[in-house]
Amino acid sequence: MSSQALRDPKPRSAKTRIEPVDAARSVHPPGAMIQDWVGSMFMPGATLAQVQPVLQDYAGYKDIYRPKVIESRQLAGHTDQNHGDEYEVLLRL
Repeated sequence: MSSQALRDPKPRSAKTRIEPVDAARSVHPPGAMIQDWVGSMFMPGATLAQVQPVLQDYAGYKDIYRPKVIESRQLAGHTDQNHGDEYEVLLRL
């Protein structure tokens, strides 16, 4: 499945879908690992106004997703007409 299929605005089922982004597979830095994922899920009755603040609270991930996430913070972020909102986030697992 391509990452474009995950961005389909019409969910086909309530199943959560998570896939690595294709571009991350082609990068092989020495001594490091690149993680770049895209996911989607359907939450009946939830609004974007309810979900977006939780998803974008990167500093709070260490509290929300404890014990798996032990450090989290937003490093950078911007809005781009062609790509939407993009963020650089540090997650220490």
